Amino acid sequence: MIVHTGEALIDFLPVRDSNGRTAFLPVPGGSPYNTSVAAARLEVPNAFLGRISRDFFGDQLVSYLEENGVGTDMITRDDALSTLAFVKKLDSGAVRYAFSPRGRRTGISYRPISPAFPPVRRRSSSGRSP
Repeated sequence: MIVHTGEALIDFLPVRDSNGRTAFLPVPGGSPYNTSVAAARLEVPNAFLGRISRDFFGDQLVSYLEENGVGTDMITRDDALSTLAFVKKLDSGAVRYAFSPRGRRTGISYRPISPAFPPVRRRSSSGRSP
């Protein structure tokens, strides 16, 4: 089994409405999150490991994993808000992102994030525990 860990967020993709105005479509995303869905679609047993909000965006994230056959037993739900990523495509073809809430779900935590997975221990660059 492959275990994917990392960001799970909602991408807001720009779309034009019938009046030509820009609207934003919420889509589950995040690189490791998307990789777990792709692996499941290829029938590779896998699971997502991480914290996902109990808010309605978090519900959307977990439901999409379940609908696509990704294991969700290693997900811990919490009350922190889901990260939202607003996407803007530039004329050059490059893409820019604006994240909200900034910094709430970024970085590495050394706290256990799932009872189904052992705690992570810090290591120094020499490989020894501090």
